[in-house]
Amino acid sequence: MNSNMELVYFKLLNGEEIIAYAKKIIGGWYIENPALLVSLPEYKVGLANWLPYTKLSAGGNIPDASLLLVAEVDDEMIKYYTTWLTQGAPEVVVNSEEENTQK
Repeated sequence: MNSNMELVYFKLLNGEEIIAYAKKIIGGWYIENPALLVSLPEYKVGLANWLPYTKLSAGGNIPDASLLLVAEVDDEMIKYYTTWLTQGAPEVVVNSEEENTQK
C-alpha cells in the first residue's frame, strides 16, 4: 500500500459497496486491495475479494462516473478490514442492538 492512501468506502452505481485503500486521481480514484461488503444474516457484514478473477482484485482505477457515494471508514471497520486483509477475519456484528463485536 502506498503511504499516502487512506481506507475509503465506495458505493457504486451498480449497488456494490466496497472499501479499499485509495487516493484521489484526476477523474476518479486509484484503489488497492478492494473488499466487497457482503450482508450476512442477523445484521452482520462480511468482506469478500472484489472481482476475484480479474486484475482489479489487486487494485486499479474507479472512475467518478461509476460512484454514487465516497465516505470515510469508521475505526471499527478499519480494524476489521485490516484483520481480514492480513489474516482472514471473523464475522462482525454491525447495526445491532448489541455492541459491535467480533465472533
